[in-house]
Amino acid sequence: MTAIAVTTLARLKRLEFLLLCILLMVLPILEAPKNIALALFILIRVARAFAEGSSSFRRPEPVEWAVWGLVLAAAASTVVNWPFANADKGLKDVLSYSIVFLIVYRERYTPMQKYLLIVMSAAGVMVGLIWGIVQIMQGKRAVLELHSVGVVTHSSIYLGVAVVMALGMALFAGDEMHDRDRDSRVRERRYWWVILSLFLLGIFAMASRAGLLSTGVALLLALLLIRRKELWLAMSLLVIACAAAVWALPNVFDQARILPKVTEMVVERKLHESDSIRISNWRVGFAQISQGGTLLFGVGPRNFAGIDLSRLRFDRPLDLPDNKLTHAHNLFLNKLVEEGIFGLAAMLTFFVFVASALFRDWRADRWNNWPWLACMGALVVPIVSGTFSTPWYNEHALLAMILFAVYLSSRNPQSLIAPGGRDG
Repeated sequence: MTAIAVTTLARLKRLEFLLLCILLMVLPILEAPKNIALALFILIRVARAFAEGSSSFRRPEPVEWAVWGLVLAAAASTVVNWPFANADKGLKDVLSYSIVFLIVYRERYTPMQKYLLIVMSAAGVMVGLIWGIVQIMQGKRAVLELHSVGVVTHSSIYLGVAVVMALGMALFAGDEMHDRDRDSRVRERRYWWVILSLFLLGIFAMASRAGLLSTGVALLLALLLIRRKELWLAMSLLVIACAAAVWALPNVFDQARILPKVTEMVVERKLHESDSIRISNWRVGFAQISQGGTLLFGVGPRNFAGIDLSRLRFDRPLDLPDNKLTHAHNLFLNKLVEEGIFGLAAMLTFFVFVASALFRDWRADRWNNWPWLACMGALVVPIVSGTFSTPWYNEHALLAMILFAVYLSSRNPQSLIAPGGRDG
């Protein structure tokens, strides 16, 4: 390879990383720039792969096969059910986060590059929160949301992942970069504690039950694993202070809406209207599985709303305004309904790979670092919230896949074998 070719490839590689940084920055706030950055990032990586030739193409590792399984399941479901309302929208979503995962995983970025990716991601969330507050003040939104992520249930999942990521940085930022002295690391971690505090204020202001519960579970898991009394005290005081501060504010974020929902559910043992709709969507999902004849390939990615209710039988009427469907309100049920057994199996296989890597590093005491905590949050928050809320797609899935890849790429590839095999 000539010197000019080597220089060109090096420039493409730098541009590719810059585009990934831009993508993480605009992901929660700007729709069009997000799509442009995503498309250019993938196109440039593909072009560089062909320019590098055989050195860029190697046999996929087990975790990469699991990701390709996600793509194949979505593609098969799309072909079998074509045409349908959302057409290839669901397949594009799966392709996007799967290809980005594969690129980031294979690049093996340096610790400084990974740090920059987290900084850009946190910056995007911060801008998104400020923008959301401005839109509320202007009367354009009723609740705090991240502009590009969308409705508050989706935004709270995205922010919940960022909260756990920020905790990891507040505890371990700078450890992987040996050129930084102790004073600079302490100063840097103080900045991340401030960022964590602002993110916590945001998650309480969003007042989404799913977001609060899933973020709380992930934070509690982190505290139980770290087992430091001073950290328990600091986080307890911080959470209480942030919750009290948001509750003391005027109801500008409509944060008080969470109180009647919790009161109805816990004290009065009644279902709120949103919970009745959620249960009705669950019933539709189970009915489609048992009666619809779509168990193998589903009804098509992002096509839950296209289910024909007239073909299904129910023992009692559904509580759905205008019989309007959205999604199954459970990420696993939604995957099974939309992409069938193959889609659900692919998702579970990939999640088990990630969970297995986290567990092995915890057992081997290799988990005291921010990539481990960020990956744990990216897995726990969407799954806990998605158990009764938002499925696995869009911006929070893309952010999670990038964090998965950042963490897994720092490990020995031989340790990412099929669950149940020998340790690497």
